Amino acid sequence: MTDSQDPNSLRILQLAEDFYPKTSGGAFTDWNFAKLSAERGHHVTVYTPRTSETPERETVHNVEINRPYRATPADNHPNSAYGVLHRLVFILLLTVRLTYEMRHTNYDVIYSTNHLLHPTAKLVGLLYGVPVVNFVGYSPSERTELHPLDFRNLFEFVIFSLFMGRFVLCRTPRVRDRIEKWSRSSVELIHGII
Repeated sequence: MTDSQDPNSLRILQLAEDFYPKTSGGAFTDWNFAKLSAERGHHVTVYTPRTSETPERETVHNVEINRPYRATPADNHPNSAYGVLHRLVFILLLTVRLTYEMRHTNYDVIYSTNHLLHPTAKLVGLLYGVPVVNFVGYSPSERTELHPLDFRNLFEFVIFSLFMGRFVLCRTPRVRDRIEKWSRSSVELIHGII
C-alpha cells in the first residue's frame, strides 16, 4: 500500500543508532518495528549511521534506509572518548541535515530509539511541529550500582528531562518512573516487539 491508497498510513521518520543489517538486541528491535510498520502500509524512512559494510542508501522490505555519515571510527570502541566525540559529531551533522530536509519532506511522526538521537528528534520535531515518540529499551539507571553523580546517570537525567517527546515507550518500571518524574511525557510500559 502507498500513502495515497490508505488515508490511515503514516509517514514515519525513524532515528536509530543501531539498525539493519546489525543483529544486536536494539538493532533487531528497531528493524522489526520498521519492517512491520512498512508491512502495515506505513511509509518508513530510517536515518542511522553508516559502517564500512553498508551503503549510504538502500530500500529493504519497503523500508527506506539512509546512512549519511559514520558515527564511530572502525578502529575505536563507540564508548571510548574518541568514539563518543565521533558520535556527537554524527548527531550534530544529522540534526543539521534533517532540519534542512524536513523543509521538503512531511512526516506524521518521528520515532527515536536511542539516547543520543532523542535530542535530534525533539529539536527537529519542535521546529516542524511533528510529534515525537521515544523508545527507551535500556538506560543507565538500570545499573543500580552506579553513583548518582556518575556521568551516565547525569546524561540520562538531561535526556529524560529535556528531550523526551510527547509519548515514550519503555520496558522497565524503573525507567518509566524516572521519565514520569523528570518529563511531561505520557509514558507507557511495554513488553515484546513494539
